[in-house]
Amino acid sequence: MPTVAFIDGIKIEIFFRDHVPPHIHATSAENEVLVVIADATVYAGSFPKRKLSKVTDYVTDSENKKRLMKLWKEYGGS
Repeated sequence: MPTVAFIDGIKIEIFFRDHVPPHIHATSAENEVLVVIADATVYAGSFPKRKLSKVTDYVTDSENKKRLMKLWKEYGGS
């Protein structure tokens, strides 16, 4: 599970051979949320509002989205 970014103490990861839809795992302290790369919607989990906003802002940035999709394909997301 490679870490692809850190944002203000939030770890962003993509797991090897993970299930669809393409998504990232964001973790901070005791919270974890899965966010769909295509539209930055929450797939599972929960996060404090302010931290979730940072994650969705990161995912919706066009350059970050391209990079995340490339990494998803590279790491063998199914």
